[in-house]
Amino acid sequence: MTETHALFITGTGTDVGKTFVAALLARGLRTAGHGVTYWKPVESGPQGADADVVRRQAGDGCLIAPTAFSYPLPASPDQAAHAAQRSSPYVSGLLTALDELRTGRGPTERLLVEGAGGLLVPLNEDAETWADLLHAARLATLVVASPALGTLNHTALTLRHLEARGVPILGVVLSGPRHQANEASLARLLPDVALHAVPQITTPVALDAAADALAAFVEDRTAALKAAADTQAWEAQAHRHVWHPYTQHHTAAPPVPLVRAQGAFVETATGERLVDGASSWWVNLIGHGRPEIARAIARQQQTLDHVIFAGAVHEPGARLAERLAALSGLERVFYSDNGSTAVEVALKMAYQAFANRGETRRTLFLSLKGSYHGDTFGTMSIGHSGSFHGAFGPLLFETLAADPVTTHASTLCPRGGDALEERLDAMAALMERHSDCLAGVVVEPLLMGSAGMLVQPPAFVRGIAALCRRHGVPLILDEVFTGLGRIGARFAFLRAGVEPDLVAVAKGLTGGNLPLAATLAKESYFEAFLADDGSKALMHGHSYTANPITCAAALAALDVLDRDDIAGRSLALEERFNSWLAGEGSALGVENGRALGGVLAFELPGSGTCDYYHPAAAALPTAARRHGLFLRPLGNTVYFAPPPVIAGDDLERALAALKRTVADLRF
Repeated sequence: MTETHALFITGTGTDVGKTFVAALLARGLRTAGHGVTYWKPVESGPQGADADVVRRQAGDGCLIAPTAFSYPLPASPDQAAHAAQRSSPYVSGLLTALDELRTGRGPTERLLVEGAGGLLVPLNEDAETWADLLHAARLATLVVASPALGTLNHTALTLRHLEARGVPILGVVLSGPRHQANEASLARLLPDVALHAVPQITTPVALDAAADALAAFVEDRTAALKAAADTQAWEAQAHRHVWHPYTQHHTAAPPVPLVRAQGAFVETATGERLVDGASSWWVNLIGHGRPEIARAIARQQQTLDHVIFAGAVHEPGARLAERLAALSGLERVFYSDNGSTAVEVALKMAYQAFANRGETRRTLFLSLKGSYHGDTFGTMSIGHSGSFHGAFGPLLFETLAADPVTTHASTLCPRGGDALEERLDAMAALMERHSDCLAGVVVEPLLMGSAGMLVQPPAFVRGIAALCRRHGVPLILDEVFTGLGRIGARFAFLRAGVEPDLVAVAKGLTGGNLPLAATLAKESYFEAFLADDGSKALMHGHSYTANPITCAAALAALDVLDRDDIAGRSLALEERFNSWLAGEGSALGVENGRALGGVLAFELPGSGTCDYYHPAAAALPTAARRHGLFLRPLGNTVYFAPPPVIAGDDLERALAALKRTVADLRF
């Protein structure tokens, strides 16, 4: 949500009149009856000079907030801080100070924040800029530019960058002797941006008139931004027309209107900042709003937005396939659009590889009871999850179901890990009875997500892999949720110590930005489709297979996954989650606590094992929202799986909020 009583004043460079415009605006706002606070958070050069200009123009009634970082050298903040051997300003610290200034500000008060230098001036050694602050703070921004020669390019570049970062733009103020030709060119160049000219001022009367006009311009633009951000209209449209997934609209609470996201947080239309405790349905591994992904998407869209992937190939698709093959050890990559389809493709590959070799009796797939693999008819058939797909039972094809093993007591495995040997023996007997008909075994390795965040012992996955080798059937792993670092390794099969034949990946593949999935296959499966007979090809595809934009986003996301060590961060989360379960969780009386990588799960006190239709499913999200969390439980099973990049302080606050949420609920 745009902050209506705070704005940021930046320039297209140095010496374009930012401070003069800030002072003039403060003067006009004071005349209009507003309380005004001016803050220059970072200052390099003559100490207090800008604040003195504002104080003289706006009068003693204008409050001057203390400068947070002041350096004597007139240079960029990173250079000035280095020269003075002082600490540099960082966005996180500036945000904290900004929040303190915003707190308690009334509707008639205005906070004016002036940057130092231009928009992309580096603030510190990590190359953070004012643009990073504006993106994170969502401050409405007023751009000050010179009307003179050179302003067209500088102004357009500044505006384009603000737009790319999603920063609300109030408008452009041209400060100085008027240049009507440049004003006309800017109006053509930036037709959606409001322009305001502050001419050269020679008399006190002209100064007052210019101040009043500038204040009126800013207030009008602020009102326009506020109106544009009004959610009532589109919420009503959603209520009339949207059919939500996995929602009983007759009884469900109204959906939460979300307007933006940053890092580990999502923000509501009313300004609530909630920890994304479900990683936006488990897709977000690297945090929301990553500029690296935005740049990759923008570059690719302007180069090659989309092309058919049958009979053509492109660089992002080729490079991504090579990266995925190197990460997984599986040589071939087939692209699709979502996790369900990636698993469906794996089923087709497994079945047709046998059929192409003449083994047409192999039509049975074995999977685990309670598992969820997607919503296509093939994946529903192997899902064995009545909670999700019971209505479609008559339409599904026959499959085999084995009992899973969990490390903890669960509805599907009441004895927990003690059932390992018994259940592996039962699975071995089942596979032996159907050995000549088996086409493959499909497993969510180590963590069964939708079944209730059920954690499996690695020995169970290894036992299944051994049975597949014994019977010569492919081990098909659904790593749509567990892949790419979520559980503390690049893939769950690496942590479990097994070698799969086919692997489905999706969700986190683009960092949670765009839909993309892939089925990874051993070279031997690819070779089973090579023949002179065209009917032996894999006859499967999608209009948006290997969309170049999504592939470019995935390449950028994989870079971030490596650079930010998402797998390592997930392991650190696992350690903290286990300590939370042993401490706060135990004190609360939570049941069957478990943690794997970046996923914490448990059943609510006194509620038994996982029950998808438990009333907690409706009550918990509302309770969590009161404490600053955005959660979507699985019935009475509470899980907390934020983006693994969540910062230490934010994590501790979120866990404290989780404790308060659980304490609010008793069933």
